[in-house]
Amino acid sequence: MVGTGAREGQRGRRRVQAGVMRGCGGNRWCAHTAILSTAPQRRSNSRHAHSDGDRTHRFVCSEAQVGRDKMTPTVLNRICARPTIISWVIGACVLEMLMLMMVLKGMRLTSIASDWKGLVLLVLAVTAAAGLGFFAGMFACWPWIRPVCSRINGAPLKTGDRVLVLAGPHRGTTTQVYEITTGQGGWDLARLDLGPAHKDKFTDIVEEYSVLKINGC
Repeated sequence: MVGTGAREGQRGRRRVQAGVMRGCGGNRWCAHTAILSTAPQRRSNSRHAHSDGDRTHRFVCSEAQVGRDKMTPTVLNRICARPTIISWVIGACVLEMLMLMMVLKGMRLTSIASDWKGLVLLVLAVTAAAGLGFFAGMFACWPWIRPVCSRINGAPLKTGDRVLVLAGPHRGTTTQVYEITTGQGGWDLARLDLGPAHKDKFTDIVEEYSVLKINGC
């Protein structure tokens, strides 16, 4: 009986540790700290092993959840929430470099800018290249920037995940994913629990890159 109780206790501790690791998003330091702060007292009676482990699992997951909800998005998370702007900037920079190479043709930029007519033409050319960069960026950069940014912010999402909205009208809101649907482009979109009004109007649908996943329980 003693050996059986010890084995049951070990299984309970393994379940707790696995739950903590999921709650901490795989962060070993977070999991180690949570386990130490919520470790159950040892009991010789094996009948309490399962219940103790389950209670500790739920408690640790809830504690880890609270800690993760308070996390602050990094600059990279906030930038990746706007892949359209990233694509536009890359496309504009490439086009402007090509345009300058064609216009200058070995001439110095200062020699062109010294004349007001040349300066005006240069500004117009740069502005036009920046505008065309949007289309070039969306065509050449968007297809690979979007999935990369989604991964950085925690995709793929699943039903029940808690997320922090990083962009759009609900920016700063912490809520839960209640459904994963497929958009017209063929990739996954998340529906957030923002209330019945948004659900009825389908205004709760967001791209995965625009939210940051903050839980793992």
